[in-house]
Amino acid sequence: MEQLVKRIEELNNQFYKLNKILVIPFVHLSNKIATPKKALGFVKKLEQILKKKDFNVQSLSFGTCKKFLFEIPGQPADVSYFEFPYSGKP
Repeated sequence: MEQLVKRIEELNNQFYKLNKILVIPFVHLSNKIATPKKALGFVKKLEQILKKKDFNVQSLSFGTCKKFLFEIPGQPADVSYFEFPYSGKP
């Protein structure tokens, strides 16, 4: 979790300089899937930590159809996808 939060802060400081984060669980993109309980715990813990660091954090729910459209000016790294090794601990 510490590595993930550090990377989020690095990306934000380097590219975005914003305080808003949307956590979107794309489970189907992962080859290491946690149980629903652990996954939800991970997302909630991530939200807690980022909120303590003054980020405005929201997340989308698990198990719902997520259809959305990004309209973002073409700047490098405006949207980032990354995954970190799953340790099994939220």
